[in-house]
Amino acid sequence: MFSMDNCWQASADAWIADMGEFGDFGRRYVLDPVMLPRALSRSPQKALDVGCGEGRFCRMLKPHSAKATAYRRVPWFHVMEWMKPA
Repeated sequence: MFSMDNCWQASADAWIADMGEFGDFGRRYVLDPVMLPRALSRSPQKALDVGCGEGRFCRMLKPHSAKATAYRRVPWFHVMEWMKPA
């Protein structure tokens, strides 16, 4: 049995593999078309995604010249990567 603290740790690899580069239907066709233009509406130079999961949204910001930091606080899965403009 899993405690609440280790559920992400136990399922992270499967989740990331399942989400792939573009995420699931809800992210790709419901959230992303709204959130990406909103995030870019003020032409940010930097962004911080706290609770980023697999860091997909930060990767989406990269082509738009936003330097993004993705952070997920899980003991073995710390994502802290600067996404530099191409």
